[in-house]
Amino acid sequence: MAEISQRGIDLIVSFEGKYTLQPDGRYKSYLDTLAKPPVWTLWAGLTKGITEDTCLTEEECQRLFAKELAIYEDAINRLVTVPINQNQFDAIASAVYNIGVAAFENSTLLKVLNQGKYAEVPIQLMRWTHAGGVEYPGLVRRRQAEGALFMEPTPVTQALAIRPDQPEEIPEPSMPQRVEAKPAGTAIQAAKESWTLRG
Repeated sequence: MAEISQRGIDLIVSFEGKYTLQPDGRYKSYLDTLAKPPVWTLWAGLTKGITEDTCLTEEECQRLFAKELAIYEDAINRLVTVPINQNQFDAIASAVYNIGVAAFENSTLLKVLNQGKYAEVPIQLMRWTHAGGVEYPGLVRRRQAEGALFMEPTPVTQALAIRPDQPEEIPEPSMPQRVEAKPAGTAIQAAKESWTLRG
């Protein structure tokens, strides 16, 4: 079973950010108002089981993060039927963490990937830049980074052919926890929404 690498984890955390650090060193949940509807979120995009009163240490957040990542890793191993290298796995894991397993499972992105059309994957990733019908620059940058990583060759020494068998004030995140795909046509119509929450 393939797993996300540290590089993939760093990519996710760099875009999700870590919110919101309290004076006692714990992280307090915040209401992600960019998501439609808003969702209680913690640390680096954690939403599963998070409530208004959730407050956890860095260590507790990391454990919860690893547990959620395992859900995404399992989904990718189960759903992707073509060989992918570590960079490709990391890029897809970052995207699935953001758009959710259900959305990925029913996406053109997965269909194109499983057809072996690797060069088209970055194009499909760029369809996932909207939330609530609005395109977010943070999502555009994230999808661009994921697409670039997906197409980056893995050094032979690291190749992995995977065949899946702070302040008191709450900062304003630039990464909504609910993302939707832009329809393939020119007009943006009602898009299928999905939660960051997997499964």
